[in-house]
Formats: sequence, C-alpha cells, structure tokens
Amino acid sequence: MIYSVIIGLVSFISFACLITGVAFLLLKKKKLMGILFTSIGGSVFLISCLALFAAFLFYVSEQTTSDANIESDYSESYDDEYSDEDYTELSFNEEGKSTEDATVMVKKPTIYKVDERGIEKYYKVDVKMRNDSKEPIYVSAKDFYLFQYDADDYADVEKKDYFHEKIDPGKSVSFSIYYEYLGDVGYLEMEYDNLIWN
Repeated sequence: MIYSVIIGLVSFISFACLITGVAFLLLKKKKLMGILFTSIGGSVFLISCLALFAAFLFYVSEQTTSDANIESDYSESYDDEYSDEDYTELSFNEEGKSTEDATVMVKKPTIYKVDERGIEKYYKVDVKMRNDSKEPIYVSAKDFYLFQYDADDYADVEKKDYFHEKIDPGKSVSFSIYYEYLGDVGYLEMEYDNLIWN
C-alpha cells in the first residue's frame, strides 16, 4: 500500500515536470530546460505508470487467489460438516431425531391457495416437533429449507404466520410454514438440521 502511494506521488511529480517541459518548449523559452524536463519527466512518468499498472495487476491476482482460497476453505469445511452420511433421509410424515435431540415430523407439502382463483399460491408445510432434550430449543421457520428440484432452487419463507419460538424440554409444538410457490411440477425436498424428507 505504501509503495503504491510513493509510486503515485513520483508519477504526479514526473507528470508535472513533463507538462512544465512541454510548456517551456511551446513558449520557446529555456529550450534546453524544456527538453530536459520533458525527457526526464516523460521517462519517469512512463516508468511509474507501468509500476502502478503492475502493482494493480498484483493486487487483483492476490485478491482473486485470496477469494479462491476462502471459497475452497468454506467448501471443504461445509463438506466436512455436512457430508451425505450425516443426513438421515426420511419420507414425508415420518419422524426423525435432530442433533438437538428433538423429534421432528414434516408432512408432505401442499399447495395453499390464497384466493378462489388460485392466482396467488404458496407451498404449505405442516411441522410437529417435540423437545426430548433437557435444554430449551429455539426454532424458526427459517431453519427449515424447502428445495424444488425442477426450479433447482430453495423456496423463500413467506411472512404469513411466521413461526419463531422457544420449545421447553418435554414440550411439543405444531406449526405451518408457508413458502414461495415455484410451480406445480418438481420434486420437493425438506431439510432441517440433519434430517431430509422427500
């Protein structure tokens, strides 16, 4: 960073010398001084511009390498943390045990029509949870992910009847989650913690 500032300062001074030399030559005063200022100022300015360009290319390559390393590290840590073996695959309406020791059951998503014409639609998913642990569990609708394979995308959680609560030990809750509608056609899959329903 400090080198870039120094090179920039040298570049500015050399450019000023170049302009001064050209002005001397145009005014036809101090011709020798004009030639000297123009040649030295121009040479230093050109070299400093090349140095700045090289520094810029170096910075861009460092940033690209750094971003690639971060992405690689994230990908490796994600793969380590969430390999296929860590997930329990279930059918809709089956109960599974989460890593927080909660028993979770997800019903098959249905299409919820807001009006009679069915223009505005959501996916509606009913969920039942029981906290079998000795600690409270905090659960939010955003913890559940609905993937639509045909759209190759996750559906966004809608704000309608948004669920976000603490479940005390031994307590059970039932709630519905409404998701963005991504079309009739497409295989749906629900994810929560280490559980997948399809």
